[in-house]
Amino acid sequence: MPSWPAAMQRNRMQDRPPARIVRPQQLVPSAWANGRGRTRVISRRPDVAAGETAGGFIWRLSLAELEADADFSTLPGIDRVFVLATTGPVIINVESMASILKLGQAARFPGEASVTVTLPAGSPQLGLNLMTRQDSCTGELSVEFRDGEVHLDPDEGVISTMVLAGRARLIDGRTLKELDTLVMGDEAQRLTTHGALLATATVLGC
Repeated sequence: MPSWPAAMQRNRMQDRPPARIVRPQQLVPSAWANGRGRTRVISRRPDVAAGETAGGFIWRLSLAELEADADFSTLPGIDRVFVLATTGPVIINVESMASILKLGQAARFPGEASVTVTLPAGSPQLGLNLMTRQDSCTGELSVEFRDGEVHLDPDEGVISTMVLAGRARLIDGRTLKELDTLVMGDEAQRLTTHGALLATATVLGC
């Protein structure tokens, strides 16, 4: 019979949620709060006590569909990081300050800001969007080119990584292609990358 500490450790490991790969075709679209576009939720930490103005979540990671020029929803109490997940370009205008984004480039702004997006080439685009509640935690999307081994640790706040270009492979042989996302469980993960542009989401403080 295993000792009590060993049995407890086994039970804790059984309770840990496993890491999972989320592929874009698995995601269900839903309308933006202002109805001007659609998004597909990749992962979220819900907060049942939060009101509608706080979005009902502690943090949320989603893939926004940009099919036409549009205003972003106003979301008071939320901080946002937006990374262009396709080639672009996209012009994002935050409180009358315009920036041109291409693949992997980011814009950061509070949810109460007035934000518009323009598609100068007229072609649909996708944006990776991390939202965090200002009174609960802080979030970041870090984009970098990797070719080799990548270590991802949830103890350092890592919640996910998306392949924007190239490919990656987990040690169990599962592969990630463009726009696939590895959503972390409680265990650290190791990726082998092959010319991959990764957008890694971290959330701290909650």
